[in-house]
Order: sequence, then structure tokens, then C-alpha cells
Amino acid sequence: MDAGATAATGLRFSKGKLLLHGAPVTTVTPKRAHLDFLSFLKARALRVILVAQNGWRFDEPTLCRELKDLKLWDPFKRLVFGFVDTLPFFRKKLATSKPPAFTQSALAEFYGISNVEAHNAVNDCRVLSAIVSAAGVSNSGSNEFFKVVDFQEREDLEKFRKSHVIKTYSHFSDFVKSTTLNRLAAANITFEDLQHAYAGNGGDGIRQVLSEDVAGKPRITKSKAVIDRLIVGFRQL
Repeated sequence: MDAGATAATGLRFSKGKLLLHGAPVTTVTPKRAHLDFLSFLKARALRVILVAQNGWRFDEPTLCRELKDLKLWDPFKRLVFGFVDTLPFFRKKLATSKPPAFTQSALAEFYGISNVEAHNAVNDCRVLSAIVSAAGVSNSGSNEFFKVVDFQEREDLEKFRKSHVIKTYSHFSDFVKSTTLNRLAAANITFEDLQHAYAGNGGDGIRQVLSEDVAGKPRITKSKAVIDRLIVGFRQL
């Protein structure tokens, strides 16, 4: 877990244990966590629509990728109709109001909603629900405001998104091989993301982004040769 994630969530690993603000917390395996999530969804009367702020860039691709890796994609599709990202709605609705940013925390402050535990999962759900309500969106009228992306659309969007990520490396082909490029695209890591990491922490920033453990596996790779090749490329920019 990188320093930015720890600063945002209060979570960090120490001596093989997960700590929240310094206190140990109970953990389960990624598969157990996803199975529990499916059980939660199954308890709903109907197929659900999952809602997240900036979800199309982060929450949905991350969730879908992990479910597929854990062989839980098919049962998930039987329980969930699709996804909604609230970010495009708020960008349109508040275009003239000019909030300081369109992060969930900034929107909570804009609407005067308490958000003392930002990045806590339960709190984030509660706060987003309150933000949507404060914006005047009801359950019955939500289709007027939000585009629901079903799974076929999601797969089409995923192909488009991956294609876009790959294009960001078009001038960097001497330093990134196709296998690594496909992994970067699957993880939604653009050239600009790596450039930002390099600007902030040099080669260590690149190593951190590429080798960070996600569900027990490196996000992209821990290969020294692959990482060093990318670092050489950024040094030559």
C-alpha cells in the first residue's frame, strides 16, 4: 500500500498485519470478501445498480477485474444490472456553481454534509447517498440524470478505455513491451499517471506504482528489467 493510499484511508501494513490508524483490524482473503459482497447483493429483492463517484475510472474496472480473476464474474452478473457514475452528472449540474473540485469530499463540503470518515467504505456510501439526495435526485427520477451502463456497454467501454490507455504510450514504445502495455491498460494506468509518479518520486515512484500488491499480486510487475527500462525512458524525456 503506497503512502498516498495510507494518507487517504488510514490503512497500512506493518509486520504482516493490516492497521487502521495504528490499530490492528480483522482481515479476510480477497475471495472471502467478494463472496460476502455477493451474499449481500443476493439479499436484495431485485438485481441492483451499483453507484459510485468517479466509478467508471476506478471502482467499476477494479471490481470487475478482481471478480473475473476470482472466477466470480458470472454470479455477479446475475445479481447486478450495471453501473452508474455520478461524476458526469455533477460536472454538468454544477458547471456554473464552481465547487473547488468534483471529488466526493469536495461535493460533501459543497452541500454541507458531514464527512469525517472519508474513504471509509460504509461512510462513503452514506455520504454519496446524501449528496445525491441534496442535489435533488430521487430514486424514481434517477434515470433522467444518470446513464446506467449495463454489462455489454461496460465491455464495449472497457475496450475503448484500454485502447485509450495504450495510445497514451504511443511515443514510448521503445521502453514498454506489449505484455506490460496490456497490463497497464487493464489497470487503467496511463502514461500521464506514470509521468506524475516519476515527477513526484523519481524511479521509486514508478516502482511503487508498478509493483504494489493488489489482491496478493503485483499491480503490473515486479520485474526489475521491465521497471528499469521504463525508468530509463522517463530519464530520457
